[in-house]
Amino acid sequence: MHKTRRVLAALSMVGTLATFGCHHEVEVPPLPEQKISLLQAFAAFTRGAAFAAFEENRLGTLERGRMADFLFIDRDIFAQGVTPQQIRGTQVLETWVGGRKVWQRH
Repeated sequence: MHKTRRVLAALSMVGTLATFGCHHEVEVPPLPEQKISLLQAFAAFTRGAAFAAFEENRLGTLERGRMADFLFIDRDIFAQGVTPQQIRGTQVLETWVGGRKVWQRH
């Protein structure tokens, strides 16, 4: 949610953690006053997207009993000092869907 208490939702057609989308929303928003933090962007691509799809009770967070598709990536994008440019260069190492590994970088 943003200052207005509305839910911010985002979707990426890239097919990865939406790292490009997170980079884009954090670093190059359409208008400077629309710039958001990395945490806000990540929430928009996870919890916000689930809310927008009316699936917030099943999706959007990693919790017991919820559907959990997730990725392993090559860096901690939340580590202190990580720049938006480094986020954009993040590589996916594994993709898991429905509890099964469906892709792995070789």
